[in-house]
Amino acid sequence: MVNGDGWSSLADFHGVFEGNNHTIALPTPFFNTLHATAIVGELGILGSTLANTNEGLIRYSYATGSVTGSSSNTGGLVDLNRGTIIHSHATGNIAGQNVGGLVGSNEGEIAHSYATGNATASNDVGGLVGLNSGNISHSYALGDRDGGPNGGLVGTNHGIITSSYASGDTITSGRAFFSGGLVGANQNIINNSYASGDSGGFYSGGLVGLNNGVIRHSYAAGTGMGIYGDFYSGGLSGYVYDSGHVIESYRVQSTGFMTVGRHRTLAQLGCPTMANASCQGGNNTYAGWDDAIWDFGDNASLPVPRHLPACPSSRPHCRH
Repeated sequence: MVNGDGWSSLADFHGVFEGNNHTIALPTPFFNTLHATAIVGELGILGSTLANTNEGLIRYSYATGSVTGSSSNTGGLVDLNRGTIIHSHATGNIAGQNVGGLVGSNEGEIAHSYATGNATASNDVGGLVGLNSGNISHSYALGDRDGGPNGGLVGTNHGIITSSYASGDTITSGRAFFSGGLVGANQNIINNSYASGDSGGFYSGGLVGLNNGVIRHSYAAGTGMGIYGDFYSGGLSGYVYDSGHVIESYRVQSTGFMTVGRHRTLAQLGCPTMANASCQGGNNTYAGWDDAIWDFGDNASLPVPRHLPACPSSRPHCRH
């Protein structure tokens, strides 16, 4: 490990930086801006973030520091992502604005990545990304969140989320609006994803707090109970606009203001071992789902998307 006391962030980086699995302890981000031609690989940052802005490619890298941001975006690995992040992770607790455990605001691509820290913000806060207008796939978040819009994976989603999940709970210390186990406010597309944590607040749902987009082939195993009674709360979505659609998706919670999504018990969700199997009176719960996308496991486990990153050593049983 290299100690970077007195380090000043590299202002603009255009080249290739291979960390060769080394770690660097830093008080400030290693890079300010990674430009479109930049490639960073196999680098660990202890005590800070990797970059303020990424427009290039980050792969097989991580950050462990807890971060309190003063700018408009704060993330555990990168504050603002306009490039690509793959096979990377962050473990620190994050606080600030547009807060995400991995990335504060994502306008690019995130795949095969995860975050385990808790996230707190006065506005968009997500376990992985605070504000998403890009693509997120095969990724997960395990930490708890406090703020609003507040989602286990993403605070507000204007992009596409697929084959991803969140397992942490939402913590609503104030009157937070739009709280969901996976996404706080969904304005676009969620495919083949799930949430197992609980959420609370105004417009709270087991999967999303507010849906103004499309939810397809997804489920919520947790609850979405409003902290002030059941005001706009529901098992899958706290509230659905007329333009919102829910397709072949399920919820465990049976009560609430919004009862969108098909209701199943945990036993019915866990029983099928393939997409078109029927058991526990589930009536072919996952008909139309894809065995190549979902791993249905045995008849006592909930399905998980395939090709996710391995669980971290600190959470060896991170699924569900």
